[in-house]
Amino acid sequence: MFASKDELIAAYVDRAYEGYRERFGTSLDRGGDDPLQRMLALFDEQNLMLQPDVCRGCPFLMVLTEFPDEPPAGG
Repeated sequence: MFASKDELIAAYVDRAYEGYRERFGTSLDRGGDDPLQRMLALFDEQNLMLQPDVCRGCPFLMVLTEFPDEPPAGG
C-alpha cells in the first residue's frame, strides 16, 4: 500500500491533521457566534482528547521519533 516508511508516516500525519481539524472545527461550531464560548468549546474538546483512555500522545511528536537527528552539514 505504501512504497516507503516515509509515505506511511506522511499518511499518518495527514490523517491525524484531518482528525484534529474536524474535531476542533466541530467544537468551534458548538460554541456558536460567541467568541468566549468558541474558545471554551476548544478547551473542552482538548480536555476530552487528553483523557488517558483516549490519548496515546501527540501524533505529531510521535512522528518525530521516527526520524533520527541528522548531524549538521559540514560539521
